[in-house]
Amino acid sequence: MSGPDESLVDTIYEAAHIPELWPMLLDRLSEMTDAWGGMLFTATADATRWVASPQTTDFFAQFLAAGWMSKNPLVERGVRRDHAGFLTDLDLFTHDELDAEPMYDYDLTGILDRAE
Repeated sequence: MSGPDESLVDTIYEAAHIPELWPMLLDRLSEMTDAWGGMLFTATADATRWVASPQTTDFFAQFLAAGWMSKNPLVERGVRRDHAGFLTDLDLFTHDELDAEPMYDYDLTGILDRAE
């Protein structure tokens, strides 16, 4: 079993101090996991801040503009959890809850076409 990718760990620490590195890091993580892209957001009771990999920036901007963040149950559960660190959707919901969540039916028509 190999150890952690030191350059990846270094980049994560760098992004913690240089926020402009997050899009590149999210893109790298997406490539490593065969994902479409990545988004990172922080939420408190007062504000939401976000950054995304280049291919998901338009999607997330449209998601926010359509008012989905105010309907996003991840924010409420994440804030209640008061966890200092990363959480995934599955840390906050069961598979059944995610399957029934309208937010996951958000229409990606056009957005995914531009990403290909």
